[in-house]
Amino acid sequence: MNRHYCLIGADRKPRIHPGIKLVGVFSQGAPTVNETSQRNYAWFLADFENRGMVLVDTLVATGGTSLAEDSAIMRRAYDVGAAL
Repeated sequence: MNRHYCLIGADRKPRIHPGIKLVGVFSQGAPTVNETSQRNYAWFLADFENRGMVLVDTLVATGGTSLAEDSAIMRRAYDVGAAL
């Protein structure tokens, strides 16, 4: 997410149209999302929102999260994507 300079034109204005839906997807090794992690995710996502994107949802896979096809986070990711 730190390589989004391509979203900004030479005039420092967004190159994308407003209203694009955004789903933040993060992974971390820690077993739970703590306050510091939550602030970091919000900081990253705010940069996209400041360029007119609309945050729809945020998914975080923590250490120990099952990524099996039928796991809770994978079902949620599918549902979020299907609703876009």
